Amino acid sequence: MRTGLLWMTCAMICSAPPARAGGAIDRLEFAPWNDVGAIEGAEIAWLETPYIHGDPNSPTIRLRVVRLIGAHDAPPIVYLAGGPGGSGVQALRGARRALFERLRSVGDVILLDQRGTGGSGPDFSTGSSLGIPRTGMADRAVYRDALVGALRDAWAEAPDAAMGAGGMTTVQSAHDLERLRVTLGADKLRLLSISYGTTLALATMRLHPESVEAAVLAGAEGMDDCYKLPSRYTAALDRLGELVATDPAVGDLCPDLTALLGRVLDRADSPPYEIDLGDPAGPALVGADELALLLTFMTDTRDAARALPAALLALESGDPTPIAPYVPVLRGYTLDPLMGWMVDASNGLSDARRDELDRQGVEAPLSWAINFALDESREAFGLDVIDPALLGPCDFETPALVLSGTLDPRTPIENAEALLASFRNAEHVVIEHAGHGDDLLVSSPLIAEAIASYLEHGRAGADRIKLVPIRFDAP
Repeated sequence: MRTGLLWMTCAMICSAPPARAGGAIDRLEFAPWNDVGAIEGAEIAWLETPYIHGDPNSPTIRLRVVRLIGAHDAPPIVYLAGGPGGSGVQALRGARRALFERLRSVGDVILLDQRGTGGSGPDFSTGSSLGIPRTGMADRAVYRDALVGALRDAWAEAPDAAMGAGGMTTVQSAHDLERLRVTLGADKLRLLSISYGTTLALATMRLHPESVEAAVLAGAEGMDDCYKLPSRYTAALDRLGELVATDPAVGDLCPDLTALLGRVLDRADSPPYEIDLGDPAGPALVGADELALLLTFMTDTRDAARALPAALLALESGDPTPIAPYVPVLRGYTLDPLMGWMVDASNGLSDARRDELDRQGVEAPLSWAINFALDESREAFGLDVIDPALLGPCDFETPALVLSGTLDPRTPIENAEALLASFRNAEHVVIEHAGHGDDLLVSSPLIAEAIASYLEHGRAGADRIKLVPIRFDAP
């Protein structure tokens, strides 16, 4: 239990405005940019910002900012990538480029590499990985020890480690956005965010409410949602199971997906699955803990979930072939960017959330896996940073459009339903059959139209978008 003095001190730090050394902040200077191919009207600039806002002795870092010049003189639209650790600029190389091009009709689109990601400082990259041996058993104790040790070693080798971990927080990134607004010469910003980016958007609206005109929150993750509730994960899995049960390819064989998943995990330790990865020292042995981690990656998106029922049916019959390609990837999981581990570690959780997690802990088969690495990374970096100013109830005046996928287990629709109570003016668009990631932004052209309409006119024009149902792989 924190003392009242510590709470007050933390709240003051959280609320500290961006440092403005020497008075006014210089305007950003943009130059032509075409690193991802020909994009007319694309420009790049570098935002100088303190590593610790409000600290006059703080070193500065540079954040990469790309601007796609839009058709209207309106508040710029700033894209906030998820992760944490996703690069806003790199998103131009993928499917989201079409969304950004559509939004140029509404105004300038700003792609920001948040601190510690993409081309932005500080540089905490090391190229390190989890480094779990490809042979033998890897249960949760092995994963935990490997992660803590690997993060500590990587942190010791990071080029900018001397700057410390204290600046890698959602609060500091929210102050970066305020500094970005000022240097753009904009009265307000409009925020387009996904997954962890919604957490950053909410923090910015809380710390700088006068600076945000409107926000789009795709896959909402509230300030106290970093640690995921097993009940919400299971609810998304149950909705997926309803689709599986009616699918002509697998429905008869898999009438209850959640029950099948439970049976597969129950038998995984007796004996564990043997997978030959070509190592002369022997096979990889995959038990229930490691299998749970693997299966969380097979439930995230429509594309991933398509193979899930057939994979579970094979596993129940004793055939581990469907998971074989994922085992070496997971055991050698890359740690870069360290920013992601640090920000998640610093976000923390409320006492009420911890109590609810303890209460639900044994209710879901994947409950350990969905929150793996959060406590471990806090230990590795020596962080015990909770932002009390951000965890309590809030009354948001900023208008928001919330997008939720019915099959999204990472940021389930229940997150959005709880969050909407904090807004005076918000719309909720449910995307049927959508999972996480690209499903929430680019799985239908109607999503881009709803976002553009909301940012331009203040209304999405729809409260439900229906995707084509998933066609699951046959066993």
